[in-house]
Amino acid sequence: MLKSSMNQLYMVIRHWIGLILRPRLTLLRIREARQARMVADRTVRPDIPINSLPEITLIPVTNKKDLQKQLLRLFQSNPSPLALAPRNRKTLAEEFAKGTQYYLAINKLGEIVGCTGFQPWRNMSVNTTIDYKHRGKGYGLNISKELFRLKTDEGLTEIWGLVFKGNKRALSGCLSLGYCLVPELEGPQYYTLVKKLVQNKKENS
Repeated sequence: MLKSSMNQLYMVIRHWIGLILRPRLTLLRIREARQARMVADRTVRPDIPINSLPEITLIPVTNKKDLQKQLLRLFQSNPSPLALAPRNRKTLAEEFAKGTQYYLAINKLGEIVGCTGFQPWRNMSVNTTIDYKHRGKGYGLNISKELFRLKTDEGLTEIWGLVFKGNKRALSGCLSLGYCLVPELEGPQYYTLVKKLVQNKKENS
């Protein structure tokens, strides 16, 4: 109980410090939190259509400085009270040192529309972020689908995820993509989900 309370206090402090340090982005953060509260009482939809989503390509963020700069720029320009993501070179370097993999999402016009991360030691999808001007178009759903495909090709059989309880839109998307809630791992502030990946059957030679 004490640990849970301390974690909650830490997240609140971190959120408000972020607002103070980046006042130019305060309104964007407040807007996102407000939108999340507006849908908080709506029924979660586990049936969002996922067959006709906008085309994207996932580009691995390697040690190339230009790719890392674009990733940080995406996190910095889209601060979120619903996701804890690295927003400076030091924290990003720490993420890479732990083994976190990041991918930039590029649409068919060559625009960076979002990104996602993956932690191999937990088989967990993390820090999915969509640029504000591209939200509501289905890019987030297709980013997850592409991540499923990549990890299936690598031989993984499941992917885990966390969703803040106030983010009903993200929860609806995850359930529509085939994630299942894991009640025994539910936290005070988030849901834990798991997605079973379908392995491609090898044709007999």
